[in-house]
Amino acid sequence: MYAKCTADGSVDDLRKVFDRMPEHNVMSWTAIITAYVQIGECDKEAIELFCKMISGRVQANHFSFSSVLKACGNLSDPYKHALREMEKFIR
Repeated sequence: MYAKCTADGSVDDLRKVFDRMPEHNVMSWTAIITAYVQIGECDKEAIELFCKMISGRVQANHFSFSSVLKACGNLSDPYKHALREMEKFIR
């Protein structure tokens, strides 16, 4: 659903839908993270959302990890430190 909000290539509408939700669970977080990865050029934002999800005490599932790992793989070398940050939450 989130990715469908970006028909014009803008992530603004996508984020508005997510931000207006009264509560977020692992499914809503994973959906927006996955959408950011699928859009392309939003991998850093996807990782930031993942970190926000974890710091908000929402436990990631295998779908969440799959999406954020894809985002990490898409980043250029200077941003690979995000993967090290994720490792803190995995342990």
